[in-house]
This record gives sequence, C-alpha cells and structure tokens, in this order.
Amino acid sequence: MSTRAKYILRLVRDQLTETKDENTEVLPSTSKQCYNDSETDSDPYSPDHSEYDPDSDDSSDNELALGNGTFQTINNDLHDMEELPVTTDKSRKRKRNEQNWKRNIAKSRKQRGEAYLSSRGKYVPGVVMKDACLATCKRKCTEKFSYEERLSIFRRYYQLESYERKRDFINGHTEKKDKKWHTAEQSRRQKTILFYLPKNSNRIQVCKTMFINTLGIRKGIVDIAMKKRTEENTTLVDNRGKHTKKITSPAILASVKNHIEKFPVVSSHYCRSKTQRKYLSSDLNITIMYSLYKKECGENNQTPANSAIYRKVFSEEYNLGFYRPRKDQCRVCMAYNSPLSDKASMETEYLTHIAAKNRARDEKRLSRQLAENSNGTLISCNFDLQQVLLVPNDPTNNALFYKQRLKVFNFTIYNTVSKQGDCFMWTEVEGKRGSCEIATCLYQYFESLPEQVTQVQCFSDRCGGQNLNKNVASMCLTAVQHIPHLESIELNFLVSGHSEMECDSMHSAISTEFKRVGKTHLPQDWKTIARCARRKGDKPYIIHNITHEQILDWKNHADKILIFRGKDESGQQVAWQKMCCMFFSKCEPSIMKFKENFNEEFRTLNCQRRTKSTQNITTIMPYPLYKDRIPISLEKYKDLLTLFNTKPPAIPLENKDYFENLPFKATGREVSSESDISETE
Repeated sequence: MSTRAKYILRLVRDQLTETKDENTEVLPSTSKQCYNDSETDSDPYSPDHSEYDPDSDDSSDNELALGNGTFQTINNDLHDMEELPVTTDKSRKRKRNEQNWKRNIAKSRKQRGEAYLSSRGKYVPGVVMKDACLATCKRKCTEKFSYEERLSIFRRYYQLESYERKRDFINGHTEKKDKKWHTAEQSRRQKTILFYLPKNSNRIQVCKTMFINTLGIRKGIVDIAMKKRTEENTTLVDNRGKHTKKITSPAILASVKNHIEKFPVVSSHYCRSKTQRKYLSSDLNITIMYSLYKKECGENNQTPANSAIYRKVFSEEYNLGFYRPRKDQCRVCMAYNSPLSDKASMETEYLTHIAAKNRARDEKRLSRQLAENSNGTLISCNFDLQQVLLVPNDPTNNALFYKQRLKVFNFTIYNTVSKQGDCFMWTEVEGKRGSCEIATCLYQYFESLPEQVTQVQCFSDRCGGQNLNKNVASMCLTAVQHIPHLESIELNFLVSGHSEMECDSMHSAISTEFKRVGKTHLPQDWKTIARCARRKGDKPYIIHNITHEQILDWKNHADKILIFRGKDESGQQVAWQKMCCMFFSKCEPSIMKFKENFNEEFRTLNCQRRTKSTQNITTIMPYPLYKDRIPISLEKYKDLLTLFNTKPPAIPLENKDYFENLPFKATGREVSSESDISETE
C-alpha cells in the first residue's frame, strides 16, 4: 500500500465514531457475487475470510462519519482492496486475468457502491442510502415505503454490476410524458418525468427526491440513463473503454508459425516417454525468438506480428518448453503439498515415502563412512548421465538456433571418499544413451579400479531405461567374475524425486566452465572443458573417450547367457521397479540378491539358465553392440555443413573435415536420438 493510501487510512480511522444513525444504511458487501469462480464463500477482501454484516451492532469501529448525521462503513483495512484472489489453477502458460487487475477491481467495487482507491490513489468512500423526502411531500412517499423496503431497493440496485443494468433499472422506473401545464409563457421544460419505486410487484409513484435518495444517486445519472434509452425501451451498450476486435491477418500468423517451426527440437534427458511436450534449446527464450523473428521479417520486407501475438501463438498452439524436465520433482511430495490435495487420505503414503527417502540417504551416508574406514578396499560412488551437450554451441550466434547440432553424451561417476570424478564421453555417432552404454561405462570403471579394491557400492537414480534393468545387472554379474580383485558389487537406487547426488556437482562445474569459455566447435572441446572444470588444487576430472567399438551388447548377453525369472527362490513375484538394492558376489555366480526395501533382508534370484547348452558366465564376454558408427539424419548433416557458410562462420573452417566425415543417412527431421527415458519406466 502506498504512503498516501496509508495516510488517508489513518485520517479515516481518526474519524471513526461509536454511534450509528438509524436513518442511514450502508451498502453491504457484494464481493462474493463478483468472485463466483472462487471455491470459497467468504469475502475475498476480508483478511480473516469473515463476512461483514452491515446490520451488526458490532460494526461501530468501522464506520466513517460523513456529516449530516450519516455514516459510511468501510472495510477493515484499505490494503485489502488491493489484494488479488489467490488462484490455484496450474496451466502450461499463465494467462492474464483482467478481472484481477487493480484498476478493474476498483471499477468493480465502484459498481457495487463500495469504497475504493482511484487511479491517482485517492480514497473514494462507498455509496450510502440518503434520507427520504420530507414529511411535507405532497405524494406522502414516507408513508408508502418503510426504511426496510427502501433498504431492500437500495441493495437490489447495487447488486447490478454494470452501467447497462443500472440504467435499465432507472429507465424501467421512470416515465417521460408531455407536460400538462406551465406557468411561464416560454418554458424550456417540454416533458415531465415521473418516478416510481417497486413494491410487491407493483410500481408506486414517488417524488424525485425520494427516488434519487433511495438509490443514492444524482439527478444527472437519471438524465444520462434516459438519454441512453432506445425506442424499444432498452439501454444502449456502454462502449467506453472498448474497441472493435483487431484481427491479425492469416499471412502474419503463418509467418509466426513458420518461424517457430524452424527451431529444431532437442531431446530432453529426463523427459517422460508419455509426455507430448517437446523442448527447444535451453539457450532460447520467447524474447530471443521474437527478436530473431523481427530481424527475419525486416530482411524479407514483411510486416511482423507484435510480441503479444507471437507469444500467444507460441503458448497456445505449441506445446514447447525451454528447459529440461527436472528429475528431482517428486510427484508424491508435490501432490501432498498441493493446496487442493486431501492430506488426510494421502498421509500414510506420504509418510511412507518420506521414510523411504530418509532411509536411502542414510544408506548412502553409511556407505561413505564404511569406505572412509576401509583402507581403500571399499569404493562408495554415485553416477548419472548429464543432460545432452551440443556441438557447436555458441549462445551469441543466432544462426545455431535454427540448426540441428551434434549431440555429446557425458556419463559421470563420482568417488565420495577420494572426490575423484570420471567422465565417460561419446557422441551420438559412437553410441546412444541406453543401458548398454551405461553398463559399458560402469564395466570400464570397475576395471580401472586399483587392485586393492574388493568391494564397490554404487548409488544412482531409478531411471529404468539406463540403470535399473537386467542389462546392468548382467554386467555386474559378469564383472565380479571377470575382474580378479573384485569380490562384490552393490547397486543402490535412491527414491524417485529425491536423487540428489555428489556427481551432480560435476555437471554444474562443467556448465560453469562452459559459460566461462563461451563456445564449443568440436566434441573435443567439451572434453577440454570437463578436464578444466575443477577448481585449482582439486584433482581434475578423468576423461574417458568412448567409441562404438567399446560399447558392448549387454542386452544380448543377458538374454542368451542368463535368465531373469519373474519369481525369486522363495516364489515371490519380482518387481524390478520396486527394487532399491542389488547385490552381486564372486562366490555366487549367476545369483542376484535384491531388496525392495532397505529395512528388509535380501531376496535371491537365480539367473542361471537350466539347460545343457548354457554357457558359463565366467568365460563369456558380450560382443560389441555396433559394427560401425551410427549415422545421423541427412537434414542434420546438411545443417551442420551450412554452419560453415554463415558470416562469420559458426564453425571454423579448419574443423570442416570432421563434420564432412560424419556418417549420415537419408531420413526425415530428427526429433530425438532415441525414445525418451524416465525414472519410472
């Protein structure tokens, strides 16, 4: 609330009186009717959500002395008139609600006869019903209408919340007739106006004073209403503040759509497979896109749409976003904390969920403590795949926004004791980002561990397409048998939505270093950035270059060598997505132990095939997954080569050989490198 409004409110409160005039009534609050969309029946302008009763004897502290024995009741606090109703509707794009604009709230309060602040901050008191006509009135109006009947008419009039309806009321209770007689020889009065007030479905004629005082209006308002009366006895529409609808031409709308569709859609690492939303580069926003659109229209001598039309088309006709969906948004917590949620019915589920989250974090903390006290025999680490990196990448080059670019993947592993970070990096022509790639990186990491390491405990999120699946389990069963010094591997999966890990700091450090460097032209640039991302004095990240020859087919290995049955040794059903822990031991080949809850004992799953032709897992390694590099689409290949023709070139010409030698095939526009991956798949 402004200083001026506070000062006025202080003056108003100084004039409060404890007496109340019987012949004066204030207009009751009708704000409930103006907010029919609200699910509450309380007054939205009341801070404690209590309804104001104008007939209550307890309202003297809120009355303003207006002089002449009349009083006006105001709201408890002036700033309540400026508060906007809280909306709980969640939509993809917030739309403007003109009803909640301060100036429109003031207009609405004025229509209801309530106190309001003008556009200049001036306090305007509410409307009051004035005294009836004098007892000497020749029509004896005071004998025809009691105080209560007049008050009912007064309230009914101000419940009409538009000028048109109020004028309809006035025109319906007034008549203009030819004058019957006059005293002056040349009288300016040509007509006589008769006034009526409603009573028991009838109209009772009253004097002008009784009419305007009962409604709390001026005589000029009656004159205006009669001027707005049509021959059909209806009221003309009030066109103040209105204008004819401006229609944007189809050609301009088409130019907006064509421009939006020029931007390539990039895949999002944690996008759910069933979502219909697509994502643009995180370097973009609507403001940048509109500036590029205006520049393009200027170059083509076209008339551009304004920014409001561009934003409206983008928001209402496309399901696009600029950021990747966050994996750490917990659906259970969000549903429970929602204002519309039934917390009583969700209490048990929520408490169980929080207990599981805390138990998983305790396990991660305990694993780190055990590793610190193991003299290097136990490794406690966590791993995750960073969001897709792009080549070339230069936020200052507008030409890159319209082109498909080469994807670079970075799988990170962080040792929580030594604080050593490993980055396994490859491009989309060397591999995808599925479970075979993740399993290969983990196997190489296990192989690189010192010989003194006998146990490994890993923590990750619950992404079923990458971590929590039989392909990674097959790799762990093979690793404990093929790596001589490794006795056991334990995989732990954190609760969905609460999978914050130390390896996330590696992603943040790499992003920060990229902002410092500013641009990348080749995949090798990302490896250099990752290597330099660590602060001085810390161990630099170890970079592992992954090629298609190194990626192994763990899926085929799991299908042919092992069998993951639907029931464990005790006959219970095996639910992979409920698992929170897997354990693999060298002394038990082809045996996977697992838990669905950290508080329970391990259950056993025998993965050995029971046939004579079954091959021994201790002697068989999987074959490479890819025979050659993975081709990109022809359109992406062309987009990359056109970046050498921009002025200045988006990619230095000395790097042209690398991009010209990329494999490609004639396919359509590329949307994502593979099906989207979710933690809950």
